[in-house]
Amino acid sequence: MKINSVLITGGLGFIGQSACMHFLSKGYKVYAFDNISRSGVERNLSKKGLEIIRGDIRQWSDLHPLSELKIEAIIHCAAKLGIPNSIRYPRSDFETNALGTFNILEFARLNGQVPVLFCSSNKVYDISGIAVEEHEMRYDFRKDEPYYRRGITISYPIDGNMHTPHGAAKICGDIYCQEYSKIFNVPTVVNRLSCISGENQFGTEEHGWLSWLCKAARLNKKINIYGNGKQVRDILHGEDLAKLFEVELMHINRLGGKVFNIGGGYENSISILELFDVLRNDYDIEPDAEYKEWRSSDHVVYYSDISGIKKFWEPEIKKEEVIRRMMESGNITTCNVP
Repeated sequence: MKINSVLITGGLGFIGQSACMHFLSKGYKVYAFDNISRSGVERNLSKKGLEIIRGDIRQWSDLHPLSELKIEAIIHCAAKLGIPNSIRYPRSDFETNALGTFNILEFARLNGQVPVLFCSSNKVYDISGIAVEEHEMRYDFRKDEPYYRRGITISYPIDGNMHTPHGAAKICGDIYCQEYSKIFNVPTVVNRLSCISGENQFGTEEHGWLSWLCKAARLNKKINIYGNGKQVRDILHGEDLAKLFEVELMHINRLGGKVFNIGGGYENSISILELFDVLRNDYDIEPDAEYKEWRSSDHVVYYSDISGIKKFWEPEIKKEEVIRRMMESGNITTCNVP
């Protein structure tokens, strides 16, 4: 399917901007739809060639006028971010991540079955029942577990009660995407994302942990670690994710209705303590860390099985390069850190 124009919701956030810049560079007409509510996104308002539409996915009245634009695809990145934030404000999280996604799907259905790529989350999985083992610098799945060095598969059940409100709302949007593909013939692809990072991300303590830790360490700020620092995630650069979006749209006739776990995979997994080792050895920085109680429903270890999409796409930017770009980026020294 040939697609020439894309609407990117949350287009001024990190993932949205990564997608906007990629699709602009490829000659697409790009509309960035954003409510401009998150601090810092205003720095992206002047991107050359980007048409910015201010609106809120929670408000159907904001979406309806977009019908005049003849949009050919939607990359749905808009979300309420942060696990602790979802626990403090569950209604706001639900209205954005569940109701907002429903509104996007309805818009797609009513405007000619527009393809929708949805940014879901690894928090749809309650993996608390998987046996893990503790090593000197990290946790990992126990060697007799089928997920050891392979990662969590899309066949892993989403039942359980360790999702947090954020994960529960993402499950709702996730399932709605699958149902709209089957019942209403809206070509959807669900991408259950692990940790997306990059030098243009302005992470906070509650979201964008790799960016936050690199930034805080570089600026010699106090770092709170919730747990013992051995928790593990797999890292994917925003540019690689943007390339995935284009591949999925190019092959939407084959990939519509599919669900994928998307991250860097085992080889790009890293723990907080392993990151601190990199900062010491490569940048001569000793992070000023204070260890606190674990956060509610935090995954001890998570990395993605990305084998389902490898026929079409693989990450190109390794975790070492992601860290290098963030540590050497001027964005670190120009960003405010409390």
